[in-house]
Formats: sequence, structure tokens, C-alpha cells
Amino acid sequence: MDWEWSWKGTPEETKDVLWTLARDMGSDGLLMPATLFYIFILPLSRTYFDNGEHYAKNKSMWKKIMAGYNWFLCLFSLGCFVASGSVLYQTPLYTGDCTLLETKPLYSFTRKIFYLSKFLEYTDTLFLYVMNKRISYLQWIHHIGAAWLMWCAGEYKSEASWIFVHFNSFIHTFMYLYYALSLSPNKSKKLDFFKPIVTSAQIVQFLAGFFFLYKYRNIPCFVTDGLQMFGVYYHTWVYVGTVLALFINFYIRNYCCKKKPAKAKAEKAENGQSHSNGVANGNAPKSKKDD
Repeated sequence: MDWEWSWKGTPEETKDVLWTLARDMGSDGLLMPATLFYIFILPLSRTYFDNGEHYAKNKSMWKKIMAGYNWFLCLFSLGCFVASGSVLYQTPLYTGDCTLLETKPLYSFTRKIFYLSKFLEYTDTLFLYVMNKRISYLQWIHHIGAAWLMWCAGEYKSEASWIFVHFNSFIHTFMYLYYALSLSPNKSKKLDFFKPIVTSAQIVQFLAGFFFLYKYRNIPCFVTDGLQMFGVYYHTWVYVGTVLALFINFYIRNYCCKKKPAKAKAEKAENGQSHSNGVANGNAPKSKKDD
């Protein structure tokens, strides 16, 4: 039978699905409190750390903290990639059982701790506040949306969660490795060559994710489940599509259409430079710091 990818529920069914989704997300004991903390409380750290003065006086200490953080997430991401990959290698996907992957203990555990790591990654933004950097829309949307999407994929036992867990952990392994090495006292200038490669890899990750997600349009147990369709499928297209556009804009502005040094410096001072999952981990322009 040829199944349509789109949701075919009635208006009343759609209303029930959206209400259930909003109720479940709003009542979760971690997701919403953490989101509110990220939006309203974490920004206060800018003032707490004296608008960058504390960082300027204790730069060596902060760089060690940032380096440790990046190394930890590098190794953690590698572990998640290997663990999820070992299960995916032995588990058939796109079958008629959308819960099969979640029955694998190793994958279920990996997916859960990977979801929790999305809150740890709020520290990316904390470092920007500590250094008195402006937070970009990319930074905000990426960190809030990643946790929301992973929550939906886990809460509704969606097989499609593997796309986020496996691909994102792979990219984060090299991304956090790059930023950890960037904080080394003996950093080589040759390392800067890899910065656009890291951004390019993130863009490729999103496009690959769309390709594998789109294939679920033919899986009956997926397309007939309103919570998976709205909580995971449509959610991914909207959230990741937005982040993809912002990443492409970042790439073009920073690597394709670089302005003259004086003009670029003035623009950075006015707009701030932050790259979700990049410039938030201790590797910044020489003026102060650098997903």
C-alpha cells in the first residue's frame, strides 16, 4: 500500500494531537523549567560575571574550564556515536514496527543521555555571557529547539530519533575536538583551516537528516501517529529548516563574503559573533573568546 507522508487526520484529531503535544511538553518536569531557565535566568550571568571583566581577569582559568568542557563533550559524543551505531548496525529500520529501536536497551539509554546532554550544552551560551558576547538567534534557537525535538522523539518512542542521535553525535565529536584544540596554548594557525569545514559538516548533517526523515512518509505506523508526525516529523522540518537557513547565512557571511578587516571588526562589535555549537566554547576572535 502506498502511504502518503502527510498527516491525514481530521481537524478534530489534529486539534487533539496538538493539545496533547502542548500539554505533555508543558507538564514535563525538566523540559519547560530548563527552557525557562535558559531564557530568563541564564542571561543574568552576564551581570553576575561583571560584563566580561571577570573573564578578562581570569582568562587562563576560564580557558581551562572551557577546554575541559569541550574535551568532555567530544568524548561523550564519540561514545554516543559508537553506541548508537552498534545498535543501528544490527537493527532494521523503516519496518512496520516504529518502536523496535526503542526496545534495544543500549540505544534507549544512549538516546536518553543524549537528550540530557542538550541541557548541558546550555553551557555553550553561558561561556558567551561570561565573556560578555552577544547571543545570536542561531544560538538561542539551536539550543532550545534541540532539547525540544529530542524530548518529543523520546517521549513518543519515535524510531526517527536515531537520525538526530547518530548524526549529531558524529558531528559533535569533531566539532568539540576542534574547539578543544583551539583552546590549546600552542594552537597552530593551521587549525583555522578546519573551522569552515566544521560548519560545512553541520550543514551536510541537516541535509542528510532531511533525506532519512523523508523516507518515513512511507511507514504506516509513523504517518498514522499524530504525535510522531507533529512532534517529530513536522517539528524537525520547521526547527532544523530554520537552523539550516541560519547556518548557511553564517557560512556565507563568514567564509564566502568576508568584509575588509576594519569593516568586519566594526560589524562584530555591533552584532556580536556567535556560532551555535561553534563560537560558544572558548574559541573566539582575539578580542575575547571563541558549538
